[in-house]
Amino acid sequence: MLSPSICSIRSKLDGDDQAIKQDGHSTKPRLEKTGKLWEVALSSETYFLRSTQSVDPNASLEDRFASAVANTGNYFFEEALADHLEEARTVYSFEDLPEAYGTLVLSMSNFLSPATDLGWFAEQIEAKSVEKIVMVGAGAQAYEYTDHVPLTDGTLRFIHLLAEKGTTIGVRGYFTAEVLAGYGIKNVDVIGCPTAYWSGRKPIRPAPAKLERLAVHCTPEGFFRDKVGALFKHAITHDASYVIQSEKWMIPLINEAFASGKAEQNSEGRVSYYSYGFASPEDVVRWLQRKALVFFGMTEWISAMEGFDFVYGARFHGNMAAIQAGTPALNMPFDTRTRELCEYLNLPHLPFERFNGLLTPEQLFDMTDFSAFEKTYSSRMTTYKNFLESNGLKTKNLASSPTNGSQQRQKSISSFVALLTRDFISGDISKSDFMREIELRVRGDRTHEERKAVENGAILPVEPTS
Repeated sequence: MLSPSICSIRSKLDGDDQAIKQDGHSTKPRLEKTGKLWEVALSSETYFLRSTQSVDPNASLEDRFASAVANTGNYFFEEALADHLEEARTVYSFEDLPEAYGTLVLSMSNFLSPATDLGWFAEQIEAKSVEKIVMVGAGAQAYEYTDHVPLTDGTLRFIHLLAEKGTTIGVRGYFTAEVLAGYGIKNVDVIGCPTAYWSGRKPIRPAPAKLERLAVHCTPEGFFRDKVGALFKHAITHDASYVIQSEKWMIPLINEAFASGKAEQNSEGRVSYYSYGFASPEDVVRWLQRKALVFFGMTEWISAMEGFDFVYGARFHGNMAAIQAGTPALNMPFDTRTRELCEYLNLPHLPFERFNGLLTPEQLFDMTDFSAFEKTYSSRMTTYKNFLESNGLKTKNLASSPTNGSQQRQKSISSFVALLTRDFISGDISKSDFMREIELRVRGDRTHEERKAVENGAILPVEPTS
């Protein structure tokens, strides 16, 4: 968690400036006299407030997890965003921020949850003078799209502060956008996750002659303990590696140096719980001791994923690390956070509840059609880049797709399809009517060239109706 402490600049009435150290540099807020009061003039600088810190390779495992804020996936999206910001100074606590500054950049993935109260965070921001806040990649935490997401008063205060201080709020997907709309916040852009736009992404490799090097991952979750058990059994059967992200309780099982933590982490109890009868706890432990992996840096993580033929599981960032390495990966979303990202980015996915452990790795691999993802990737990156720049941020390592005259048509069709979808979900129209009307709405228009050809006597072929 970010440090809640606050430091203040003590301004002397005789006009002396107090220097504040930031990333090895010294900034001096300008003092201006207003009547009889001295005030700190607003700096135009941009600050990126990170929660994860670089890891000392010699640090203890406990300290490494602490640096990742208990989940190594946090490194990924903060590293990605840092790589996209041209002029932003990185800080790690509110104490590192000056009393007055221009822009605060935040990247918090799943804070829209009834279990979160960010009133303290809002207080920290309001304690100093900031002109603009840019939130990147916010996500709502729920299991189904039909779930209501109640928010605490503190978090409500925080999101309204974001809306007030930001041009738009960048969210993971359309579910999160709807959750915010339900709380009266409409200045929202759907952008996905910064990790999708990691610079240096390699093309997805075709299937090898034989799938031999496999890796899996998941978020052990009680509501899905049957699927976790099935995934463990599947991995044991096919000798797949397991990538740890937040499962610190596994470490005492696989590293003798931390064996004393078994009781504190309830390691053995959790293994028994998640084995769920698919495999014996002893088999799971032996498998983890041989095949468990954990990474505390993105270069190491992505490089390691390049060595696998296929990756599958319920961790979005676990799969995205593989995709960035060019390794085919099958997402298995189990909640709205991962589902809305897969749908927005057109990533191949199999809902975790539909995984039964009986399909072979080859059959799972056959579900990884990346054609829609590849065809729409450039436009998704452009949307993300435009969001950052419309919020006043200078970007780097992001390419833009060229604009064309079809954008207005796309927006019009999207609005019609959205309305039609609401009619279908509410039960006002049948599935057959829905499919027929969808086909009508996405039909191609007669182009200018075709209209001119007909005007000059051409007879165009007529597409058959289904």
